[in-house]
Amino acid sequence: MASECPRCGQRTGIQQLEATPESAWYNCETCRYVWQGSGLDAFAHVVCSRAVTVRPVTERRPSAMPRAPRFAMDLPLRYRTSSDREWQDAVTENVSRSGILFRARRRLRARTAVELVLEVPNAVPGAPPDDVTCLGDVVRSESVNGDSAVAVAVGNYRLRSA
Repeated sequence: MASECPRCGQRTGIQQLEATPESAWYNCETCRYVWQGSGLDAFAHVVCSRAVTVRPVTERRPSAMPRAPRFAMDLPLRYRTSSDREWQDAVTENVSRSGILFRARRRLRARTAVELVLEVPNAVPGAPPDDVTCLGDVVRSESVNGDSAVAVAVGNYRLRSA
């Protein structure tokens, strides 16, 4: 059994969801965080395990607050806000347990709720890609070389296999 939630640090309200000989999955009732075994986040695990090319992102950060490990990957992404009628196309730049950084044609305001759909390669060669649908909030958006870099904190997600 996990001793504490890797996101909020709670030691009570940890629930084991599933266990296999290889790993166990846990849920924190306080912050609704789901992770595998010794801290591998379910969201990053699902996306990164299916992406073709994944590279850890390394950066020097003078902050006292440690950042979740990020993985660089270029995946097709569609997004929309509650005021959008049409889906907008974008490409991921990196993914972590706490969210996604993607490049878009327009800048989004902080605290804007967004729905994202990532297309991740299927585990079966030749099969259509799976979709990971995410709900989250924009935490940062800045202009970079004519595009916008949009950071979204993912609140929840769902994998839909093709």
